[in-house]
Amino acid sequence: MKLKFYMSEKCPDCVNAIEQLKKENIDYEEINITDSMKNLKEYLNIRDHSEQFDSIKEENRVGIPMFTDGEKIVFFEKIEDLRVFDENK
Repeated sequence: MKLKFYMSEKCPDCVNAIEQLKKENIDYEEINITDSMKNLKEYLNIRDHSEQFDSIKEENRVGIPMFTDGEKIVFFEKIEDLRVFDENK
């Protein structure tokens, strides 16, 4: 499964993540949560049903940039964070 990358072009952390992803030639499906209500609802459904977002919600943060393979969730800070998706291959 291709990684899903939840992001917004309005988020400076997401812009930085995109630059790193392009530099490393990493394949992903980009889901811009500010492009459509469908994308936002898809993201919020994940966010509202995952304990990993509890501290993010408590701090009134959005929780992007975020990657998921459908099972694992990674909040992106650096390219090495994505290695968790290679562990079980």
